[in-house]
Amino acid sequence: MPGGIWDRVSYLNPKWNEPKVDPDERFQEAMQLIGGMVSKLSPFLKIIYLVIIFECTIIKGEFESSVRYLAEVWWPARKIVEKAIDERKQVDESERIVLMSEGVPWKEHFFHMEEEKKLTGLGMAYIILFLVVIEYRLFRTTA
Repeated sequence: MPGGIWDRVSYLNPKWNEPKVDPDERFQEAMQLIGGMVSKLSPFLKIIYLVIIFECTIIKGEFESSVRYLAEVWWPARKIVEKAIDERKQVDESERIVLMSEGVPWKEHFFHMEEEKKLTGLGMAYIILFLVVIEYRLFRTTA
């Protein structure tokens, strides 16, 4: 069995068939394991270690922020835009007016769904003429 620092830390990863494991608890165990090893390092290697830990902390924060944005902002906005597109016939028989229940960042989602739902056609670049957003008791339109 290999016995390097990375191998020792990897042994703390949950096994596929292991019952519920607290990843934060395992992370703390790994930190203690590494901390014991770090105390034996030369001053130069300790500095390298601290720089790596600092960078990992920053990357972890950026990753968590990105995941949170996708889950809490991007995906809910996509669902609102999708619902508005799917219900456009209830707003206008020609299906060329989309009414959104609230103001969300819609352009990226709209253009992706335009392709996904094959909304373009009849030689027109865009089949939707107006997008109406109800926001703060006001109506905003985009043509």
